[in-house]
Amino acid sequence: MLIGLMNNDWTERLVQNLRFTVERPARGVILIRDHDNPSRNDWSVDYSIPYLNVTKDYALVLRVSDPKTDQMVVTVAGISAFGTLAAGEFLTNPNEIRKIEAIAPKGWQKKDLEIVLAVDVIRGKPGHANIVGSYFW
Repeated sequence: MLIGLMNNDWTERLVQNLRFTVERPARGVILIRDHDNPSRNDWSVDYSIPYLNVTKDYALVLRVSDPKTDQMVVTVAGISAFGTLAAGEFLTNPNEIRKIEAIAPKGWQKKDLEIVLAVDVIRGKPGHANIVGSYFW
């Protein structure tokens, strides 16, 4: 299991060729890019604002086969710590896993998957994560 996004070289390497990747389009801005919808740029966090003023974060949850190791890898990675925390909660809560079941294709349990989560942040506390993007193959 990998935890972290921009501070984890393994995660960065793993996501670079997937549908949902991570970019730094401007100084202090990190975003999750959807290569099927490249004009979308709202899944981002601007680090130029004070950290405790962040009101929205995004995270990736991945379950993919790593081509370098031929092993299954699970990744929980928020743009900031708020997203990482919420994604970890999402992945370990059976009620949250039902959100995946509601959108997933038949047999998803044996497929690779990418999920983008949105998380509201209130006064430095992340709320529940909601699925805003997904891809199964």
